Amino acid sequence: MIRKFHVTLTLGCVALALLLTTGCAVPTDQNVYVYVDNGRDESITVLVDNEEVATVPAGEAGQIKVQTGERAIEVKCNGQTVYFSKKQVEPSNTMLIMKQYMLNPDRQHRYLVYEVEYTTSLYDSLNSMAEKVGEQSDDAAMTAALADLQELREDIRLMPAADWFEIPTGVYVLEDSPDEVHTRNMTTSRFVLNRMAPDDYDYVQTWINDESPKPEDVEYIYEVVNKSVF
Repeated sequence: MIRKFHVTLTLGCVALALLLTTGCAVPTDQNVYVYVDNGRDESITVLVDNEEVATVPAGEAGQIKVQTGERAIEVKCNGQTVYFSKKQVEPSNTMLIMKQYMLNPDRQHRYLVYEVEYTTSLYDSLNSMAEKVGEQSDDAAMTAALADLQELREDIRLMPAADWFEIPTGVYVLEDSPDEVHTRNMTTSRFVLNRMAPDDYDYVQTWINDESPKPEDVEYIYEVVNKSVF
């Protein structure tokens, strides 16, 4: 997992701190958040049930609130419909937390969720791998690097390569995790959803399903994860 340095101890309510740091709100109605990720070179207009709700600039993501139930979601670019689909928007089954969805209308993007642990230096995990990669002549160092690779694999979760999917609860979406968090424990972690290139996504998907990662995977996976995380 990726590690950060600051952990601030507090005797406050951890559940409240989590709500505040993840930006999740207490739902007062049957709304959910939908992130609209624009992979085009031009802005797009988003309509829900034929009502315009947002304009998302080129290459950016916007957040809208959508009421639960079956919703007709349409995306237009230069006045032309480039996406239309009816989606069943489900309410959250978790108290105090609103459900979140990702709309990737052009399917241009791929996404991963990774864990950030607040304990040591931000770059420790990946730098440790990089150092071991530089010692490939040493069998013991390569064995250790492969072990780090296995641990890293367990901390990465690929999201579906789809136009629509549910975002895991409590995840920072397309933004950095905070430099400092408040917790009653000596260590804690947060989860972040970020984009990754389709080619990198395909490679990581193959690697995750590979029961015997090869030594040459170490350096490439380091580069791929480094691009997607930082």
